[in-house]
Formats: sequence, C-alpha cells, structure tokens
Amino acid sequence: MPALFRAFAEQAGLDWTVSLETSPGKDLAFHYANRRAVIDRRWDVVILQGYSTLDAARPGDATRHGEAAGQLAALVRARNPQASVKLVETWSRADLTYRPGSRWSGKPITAMARDLARARSKGRADHPGHCRDDPGRQRVEPRDRDPRGRCQSL
Repeated sequence: MPALFRAFAEQAGLDWTVSLETSPGKDLAFHYANRRAVIDRRWDVVILQGYSTLDAARPGDATRHGEAAGQLAALVRARNPQASVKLVETWSRADLTYRPGSRWSGKPITAMARDLARARSKGRADHPGHCRDDPGRQRVEPRDRDPRGRCQSL
C-alpha cells in the first residue's frame, strides 16, 4: 500500500515519504501500547484504521477503539500540532453476518457498517475540537475551523 500511495503522490507532483504500521488482527490499542516507539515521530498526515470488529473481546464495543484513537492522535500531535489525524472505519465482514455466533449474525451487512460508522463518529466526538455540526467528518482532533470557529471541508 505505501508503494502504491507513493506512486500516486509522485504522479500528482508531490514529494511524500510514506510509511505503514500494521500488525494482523490487532487493534489501535495494541499499536499504542506496543508500537509507540515507531509511531512517536513527526508526521504531517496520519490515517488510523482499527480492528474489523472494533474490540476482539467485545465485538462492536467502540470504547477501547475510541480511547486508543485519541491516544494515538495525541501522540502524533505532540510532535506536530498541525498534523492531520484521520480516523477511518474498517470494512464490514460478511462472514460475521451469515455465520452463527457473531454479534451481527442474521443481520444485514449494513448493521455492521452502521456500528463501525458510529464508532468512527464516537471516536471523533470524544475529543476536543471535533466539528460536531458536520457528521461526515473523519478527523479525530481536527484543526479544521475557520477564523469564526465554523467547520470547514477537508
């Protein structure tokens, strides 16, 4: 993914250094607890994407997800207060809707999508500076207000 993004940036005439920090089957809290040394440096743009069920022990519970997103955003902002930190939701998993035994079993795939979207919104709303008047925002701690304090578009 970093190489593809870098190629798009170069085609657009942008000189970006791109990095990816992942660990299969881990949530944002894992990255904050175990990868902080790698993440704790100056970034201009950070995209956070959490675990597909938000919390492996409590699928659909956004508490741990939101807390970790805020901690990671604060870590990034400590090095660069102007950094753009965006929290994006992960994908809905069909295997968790058609198989029995899941929080989303027997529900439409959109039920999981709604839970993930609510978690993204909660992650934004739990942090100061969030533009509450625009539900489509994806920043965790945005600096996206005009001089009059109104939300701006990304």
